[in-house]
Order: sequence, then C-alpha cells, then structure tokens
Amino acid sequence: MKKLLFVLLSMLFFSSSPMMGEEKMIDLNLEIIDDSPAGPGRGKAPIRKPIVNQEGQKITFLSSHPEYTINIIQNDEVIYSFVIPSEVSKFEIPTYVEGECILQLITGRFCFWGIVSF
Repeated sequence: MKKLLFVLLSMLFFSSSPMMGEEKMIDLNLEIIDDSPAGPGRGKAPIRKPIVNQEGQKITFLSSHPEYTINIIQNDEVIYSFVIPSEVSKFEIPTYVEGECILQLITGRFCFWGIVSF
C-alpha cells in the first residue's frame, strides 16, 4: 500500500511540475532563389522540406539533410550566419540572439524560412 501511495504521489508531482523546455516544430516556408530552368544535374522531383525542431537556443534536424547555410535575420539584418554540415543533427544558436527572428536554411537554389523566437 505504501508503494502504491508513493507511486501515485510521484506521478502527481512530476505531472504538475513545469517542463524546463518545450520542443516545438518550426513551420518552414519555401522560397526558390534561382528560377532558371532545370537542366543537367537539376532534378525535377519535388523538394523535401526539412523537419526542424526548436527548444530554446537548440535547433534539431529530425531527418538527414544537405549542408545548409543558416541565417538569423532580425530587423532586416543578418545577425548570425553559419554553415551546418550534413552530418550535424543538433545545432546551438548563440545566446546573444534574442527575440523574434527569421530563420533561413539555404541549400543550392532553395531557401527554407520560418519565424522563431529565442
């Protein structure tokens, strides 16, 4: 009986405590940077949007991805830019980046972008 009471109280405690960080999916839009017609070496298959989650300053890619240039834009100015290699699945945004920003992921002729808050 004591064990059951302990388990129930533990469940109540952990379910009522606030979570330290909540991971949320970033809603990304697609913008084509280069509209030139498809030619040799350019596929005609639809482009796959990356699935990206954010938890605080941490960005997580949920599937494999190509190399991206990441830009963080605030007030129409790039405040942070970095190249994320294809083998990196978790990436930390510097702590000086705060507030609402536009996150861009650029690869080839495609730019995926979404609004995030840090």
